[in-house]
Amino acid sequence: MYSLLDLQVFYISLCHFVTIPHPHGAYSTGTGKSVLLREIISYLGGSASLSVGITASTGIASTNIGGTTIHSWAGIGLGHGTAKNLAGKIVGQPSLVNVLDRWRTVKTLIIDESV
Repeated sequence: MYSLLDLQVFYISLCHFVTIPHPHGAYSTGTGKSVLLREIISYLGGSASLSVGITASTGIASTNIGGTTIHSWAGIGLGHGTAKNLAGKIVGQPSLVNVLDRWRTVKTLIIDESV
């Protein structure tokens, strides 16, 4: 079982930061990023909900934290096109009403490995 570092506990207490900077620059493997995100997710209720989106840039990363890819969550497929075109994929599409609801109700959106 992992134990959280003091810095990780501090970030959980803030939970409003969009990015979690590493004190020595960029994160590398084995530094506890996913451990920290899983703790934050646990703090927020333990799983994705209407108010909490759990995502990552890749399928493997999203599986590691119990989420989905950011593209899937956002309803934009591969994300090709302008912002206006991508928004048009969601707005006014009856089959994607649940995606629009996600955007309207989410309060916390976690994106792992978004770089």
